[in-house]
Amino acid sequence: MLFNSYEFMFIFLIPTVLLFRLLDIRFRVWFLIAASIIFYMQSELEHLIILFTSVALNYGYAKNIPEKHKKKILAAVILLNLLPLIYYKYTNFLQISHYSLVLPLAISFYTFQQIAFQVDMFRQKITLTYFKEYLFFVFFFPQLIAGPIVHYNDLISQIKKPSWAQFNEVYFNAGIFLFCTGLFKKVVFADNMTSIVNQSFLNVSTLLSNYDAWMGIFAYSFQIYFDFSGYADMALGLAFLLGIKLPINFDSPYKAQNLIEFWKKWHITLSVFLKEHVYFTLGGSRVCLPRQLYNLVITMTICGIWHGAGLTFLLWGFLHGLFLAVLHLKNKLFPQGLRLQKQFSILLTFLVVTLLWVLFRAQTFEMALQYYGALFDFRAFSVEGLKFTKWGVYACLTSREFLLFCGLMVIWFFPNSMAFITSMNDEPKVSLKHGFVAGILLFVALKSMVASPAQTFVYFNF
Repeated sequence: MLFNSYEFMFIFLIPTVLLFRLLDIRFRVWFLIAASIIFYMQSELEHLIILFTSVALNYGYAKNIPEKHKKKILAAVILLNLLPLIYYKYTNFLQISHYSLVLPLAISFYTFQQIAFQVDMFRQKITLTYFKEYLFFVFFFPQLIAGPIVHYNDLISQIKKPSWAQFNEVYFNAGIFLFCTGLFKKVVFADNMTSIVNQSFLNVSTLLSNYDAWMGIFAYSFQIYFDFSGYADMALGLAFLLGIKLPINFDSPYKAQNLIEFWKKWHITLSVFLKEHVYFTLGGSRVCLPRQLYNLVITMTICGIWHGAGLTFLLWGFLHGLFLAVLHLKNKLFPQGLRLQKQFSILLTFLVVTLLWVLFRAQTFEMALQYYGALFDFRAFSVEGLKFTKWGVYACLTSREFLLFCGLMVIWFFPNSMAFITSMNDEPKVSLKHGFVAGILLFVALKSMVASPAQTFVYFNF
């Protein structure tokens, strides 16, 4: 059951929200747990058993933390959490099994969320009470599949407030707007970019011209942007409909002026998790500069390996870490050094990120090398199919160029969804104009969904 499907919206979501509003507050947590289990049951039964086992083991340990050797036992618990993820994610890559394993839905996200929980317990930041609250913390369906990675106190404190029993009109209206916006980004932009991307990478060894290669990688850069941005908006919107405020996980990363800023805006909660639980554990910035840069490269390499098993993902993470290390070194050595003009910095950062997406999208290292070869083989430059007439842009209304142009305009010249509805005090503020925009976006999205089946979100694969 995908967020961008008729089954989810009309069979699951609407009844869930209506019943949630009708129930007494005493039963709402259990109701949302049950609804989340039904939502997750789209996956294999084996995957549901793995999730329940993980929840039971983590809760059991949290309720019975021993007094001695707490740090060593915490390390063992973290390793125990990681073992299923490592097994399902890397067995096929290491070729240690005779059959192909299917990655359990959401295993990366609920694993990281529970690791963060155990570390918070170790640091005595959490007072664990009821099992239903822990179940809710892990299973809450808006954030279960692909984040954001939520801290226990941030989520559970909201359902303990008396105000949760009351209908929050502001949250509800913001939820509708964000869900409609995210749905539009997913089905109109991200899904329509897919065919352009697939054709480009499929033809990389034979028919791909230099121009087509650039259109293909720009399409993928926009596809993954709108796909993840759309999911992030929908997740926030669904939580708002249920009176819950989740952390922002996506903040216009293509407007970043450098890679450091990019990683503060792209998958924010994952970046924070890696910073707190990998980078700081390695010593962070408390050590000498060479070791600090080494820690940074290692952290981003782990980030790459987390995204997928393969040399391409490892290199993608390593190169991001290497560029980040260079930027940090430059800032240390030349704190008042030459600063590029803002627009040029944004464009340069976008081009670097886009070129690195080749490694992320290519199925093999050889395919990535072929694609880079096509990108920089300007002898094969061709603009076949791109018409320059007195009608200008009208000649491209149905072309890939026009779709990419629209995507570019939205990314760089429109505010992100939360900024569009956020007031001065960081709380959502929705007016009639937002409702009008949401209605148009929903209508266009639903019409688009009729023409093509629902496509999964990119981050469901991680």
